Amino acid sequence: MDASHVADTGAGGADGFGAAGSGPVRGSARGIAAWGGLLPCAAVAQSATALQAALDKVNTLEGLLPVCMGCKRVRDDTGYWSQIDTYLNEHTNASISHGYCPECAAKAFQEYGYDVPSEVEEALAAGRFE
Repeated sequence: MDASHVADTGAGGADGFGAAGSGPVRGSARGIAAWGGLLPCAAVAQSATALQAALDKVNTLEGLLPVCMGCKRVRDDTGYWSQIDTYLNEHTNASISHGYCPECAAKAFQEYGYDVPSEVEEALAAGRFE
């Protein structure tokens, strides 16, 4: 579509864009000329869907993640071994928090000479871990 075939309705700002800068105003020769024409709605929707899928994939881990059986460090693509929380922080949008699983909590209490709290014993009995 050529801008000379569209009448300027005077809508939008002086540059042919809406007041909030939301894009060319329909019927504005300046807006169409600025963007080189408008895309059909289906093309815009398809582009938006493809862009969102690409953004979603950027921060998703896929494939095999090499983890050391002893120290639980993760090997990256360059061969460097990182703590798992550091690796996840650098490669995902996940936030990491630290705590004890029931088994390690019981060991820590016993190691420091404390009685294991009943909540920890109940969690151990429930067996909700490997």
